[in-house]
Amino acid sequence: MSINALIIGAGRGLSASVARLFAAQGITVGLAARNTDKLAGLASEIDARAYQCDATDPVAITKLFDAFDTDVGGLDIMVYNPNVMVRGPIAEVDPEETKNTIMVSAYG
Repeated sequence: MSINALIIGAGRGLSASVARLFAAQGITVGLAARNTDKLAGLASEIDARAYQCDATDPVAITKLFDAFDTDVGGLDIMVYNPNVMVRGPIAEVDPEETKNTIMVSAYG
């Protein structure tokens, strides 16, 4: 029986390491991000499927799960890892950008 995993908010850091670990264990991996161009190398390396998806859009999430189910099969493991980076000195960080970061990370 195969195991299928989907990583939402995939990128080059922690989620890439998790994807490699899953693939090394024989788990079929799907990678989802707003920008799939950045996933091409990792997807090729671990033979994963890449999906374009904005985690803040409920319709896009529904389409993502439907596409994953059609392409790969049922979902066994899901990793939710989207984030938006806000950089700069704390006194200069825009409160709306900070709010957006929290909304994407916690409620996307």
